Amino acid sequence: MSDIYLKNYWLLNLEYINIFSRLKHYNIPLPLLSNFYQYLDEDIKNKMKDNNFYKQLSIEPIAETQLQLEFEKIMSVFQSKIKRKNQNGAILLNSDYLRFSVSNFTHFNPNQTKILTRSKKTELYGLPTVCAPDYINKSANTAHVFIEKAKEIFLKFNKHPLFSNLFFQKKLLSDLPIMIEKLNMAHFIFKEQDISGVIVGTTEDITSRALTFLSSSEGIPSYCLQHGAVMGEEAYFPVFATKQVVYGKYEEDWYLQKGVSESQIEILGHPRYDEIFDRVYMDKKNLFNKLKIAPSTKVVFIATQPFKTSFYTELTEKLVEDKNITVIIKPHPWEKGRNLVGEYIKLSNLYPNVKYITNEVNIYDVILHANLVVISNSTVGLEAMLLDIPVVVYKSLLEERDYKYYDTLDWLVNHSMEDMTSTIKKVLNNPLQSNLAKELRRKFINENYPQEACTKRLINLIQIEKD
Repeated sequence: MSDIYLKNYWLLNLEYINIFSRLKHYNIPLPLLSNFYQYLDEDIKNKMKDNNFYKQLSIEPIAETQLQLEFEKIMSVFQSKIKRKNQNGAILLNSDYLRFSVSNFTHFNPNQTKILTRSKKTELYGLPTVCAPDYINKSANTAHVFIEKAKEIFLKFNKHPLFSNLFFQKKLLSDLPIMIEKLNMAHFIFKEQDISGVIVGTTEDITSRALTFLSSSEGIPSYCLQHGAVMGEEAYFPVFATKQVVYGKYEEDWYLQKGVSESQIEILGHPRYDEIFDRVYMDKKNLFNKLKIAPSTKVVFIATQPFKTSFYTELTEKLVEDKNITVIIKPHPWEKGRNLVGEYIKLSNLYPNVKYITNEVNIYDVILHANLVVISNSTVGLEAMLLDIPVVVYKSLLEERDYKYYDTLDWLVNHSMEDMTSTIKKVLNNPLQSNLAKELRRKFINENYPQEACTKRLINLIQIEKD
C-alpha cells in the first residue's frame, strides 16, 4: 500500500510544482518551497493509496530512479552556471534544525563562520551572528500578487483531485507570504553578507529551502545534514543542496536508488553524534545512585515511540517479573509534549525496578550503563550501537510502511511480544548470544556509521569545495 501511495505522492508533488511554477520570486518557483506532505489532508491521502490515482493527473508515471532528475530540471531554471569563487567569505549556519551541541560550534573558525538566528545577540557560541529579522522587511512583501495568481489556478483546476481541495488551498495561501518573506530575507543576506557556503540541518522547512535555492542561484555551495534516520521519505527527499551529508551506506544506497548522483552524497555522519566519542561520562555508581537502581541488576533501557504505549507497558511488565532486571523508560519528546506519559509513570510507581526518566540525566549516560537498549524506529538504536551497547528492535507487522534501516540486525529485529522478551533475555543472560549481537552491531556500524568525528570532516569538505 505505501509503495502505491509514495509513487502517487511524488507524481502529485511534481504536478503541483509544474502547474504552480508560474508563481516565481527571484526566478524561484514558489511551489518548490512547499513542504508538500503538509498540504495533504486524510481524504486526499486515502485516494492516493489507489493504484489508479495517477490517471487523474496530467503527468505520466516516473521511474523511481528518475525522480531526482525531474526535480533538478525544475531547479535548473534558477541555478547559476558559474561557481562563485569566494575564498574569504563566511560559512552561514542556519541555526534551525542543526541539532549541534555547543562543542560542535567550537570547531568553526569565527572569522569564517556566521550563525543565522532570530536572536538579537551579536555572538552565539563564540561565533558572530546574522539576525534573520533584520533582513525580512528590506523589501515589500508582495504575497498578495501571488495569492491572486494561485486563486486563478484554483478556479482553472476546479475538478483536480488536489487543487480543488479546500485544505490544500488554505495551506498554500497561508504559506505564500512566508515564502516571499524568507526569499526576501535570503536575497538580502546574500547581497549584504560575504557568504561562501550554507549549512542547513534539513531542507524540509521554507527557510532552509529559500537559503539553499538562493545560494544555488548565486553559485554558492550548500550542505544539508541528515536530521534523523530515514523513516518517512517525504522528509528526506529530494536533494536540494549541493551536497547531501549522510550517516552511511544505507542512506547512500537509498539516495542512489532515487536517482541522486554519487557526487552529491557525502558519508560524514552528523556533528551531533561527535559528543558520543568526546564527552566525559557519569560513572555507573553515580548514575545508579541517582536513579535508585540496585547495583546488581541488569538494565534494559526503552526509548519509546508515539502510538506504541500499550506495547511498551506490556513489555515492561513482562521484563520486571524478573527481579534482576531494571527497566528505564524514556518517553519520546512528542509523547512528553502532549502529556501522553501517564502509563509509564504509573508503571514506575507500581514497580520499584521501573524507572521513568525525562531530562534528569543525559541519555548517553543511561545508554552507556545499560546492558541492552530497546527501540522501534528511533536513532537511539544507532546511538546505543555507537556506544557498543546491544540493541533489540521491535518492528510491528501491522505498520503501513516497512522501514528497513535496522533490518541487517537480523534476529535482533522482532515482530511479537514473545519474540521480544525471548531475545532480550537471550542477549542479557547468554554470553554466546550476547557476542553474536555484538558482531551484528559491529557490521551495522561499519556500514551505517563508519566514522567518529564528523564536524572536522564537514569543515574539511567545505574547505576543499572552497579551494
